[in-house]
Amino acid sequence: MLTAFLAATLPLMTGMAKELVLEFENVEKIFPGSPPVRAVNKVFLQIQRGDFAALIGPSGSGKSTMLNLAAGLDLPTSGRVKIAGRDLQGQSQQELCRLRRQSLGFVFQSFNLFPVLTAVENAEYTCVMRGEKQSLARAKAVAALEAVGLADKLHRYPTQLSGGQQQRVAVARALATEPKFILADEPTANLDSKTAAQLIELFEDLNKKMQVTFLFSTHDHNLVSRVRRQLEMRDGELHELS
Repeated sequence: MLTAFLAATLPLMTGMAKELVLEFENVEKIFPGSPPVRAVNKVFLQIQRGDFAALIGPSGSGKSTMLNLAAGLDLPTSGRVKIAGRDLQGQSQQELCRLRRQSLGFVFQSFNLFPVLTAVENAEYTCVMRGEKQSLARAKAVAALEAVGLADKLHRYPTQLSGGQQQRVAVARALATEPKFILADEPTANLDSKTAAQLIELFEDLNKKMQVTFLFSTHDHNLVSRVRRQLEMRDGELHELS
């Protein structure tokens, strides 16, 4: 299934120069207050296509702010954030929305599926919203659901799926857009340990076999132990551990 999806959508980068999909250049994010809060402090970061990386650290360390900046949902107080080489500074909200639709995939801990849509309709939703033909969006959604092992659940509604299956639909929705990278915010937090382990294996498969790029925010020690890059946030500063 993974091989078929790869051939249909995401090309391998074998033999090609690594592509920078996300860059932080001396980024600071300061929230006003008394005193002001420096949530992100002079961060430099490069995420390349094919990376498998996790932001780790205690609550309040700056992980959520980093994800918001990486998604263009917030802009830095100083420094530059670039997605696929495009500087987010100076972009209109409409341009930022378009860039997110074209370049990013999102996986949330709460799944965020539409209960009135089937698995395949949920998976194709973002493709349809960005103007793709229905037939193409459906083909991408079906291939993505096959890639995450849900070929037999295309027409099930979220309430007819387990928590792990719902999260796989969320992963398929992110994959279907052929993103530059996927941001996953605590993707295993609402799953039992067995289901979480299966999902982590899925992430690894997608990364190794299809070069899908992941940046996680997580407290899951099992996921942290499997990533190739551990990016620790401490008091707004970024320290690469591996």
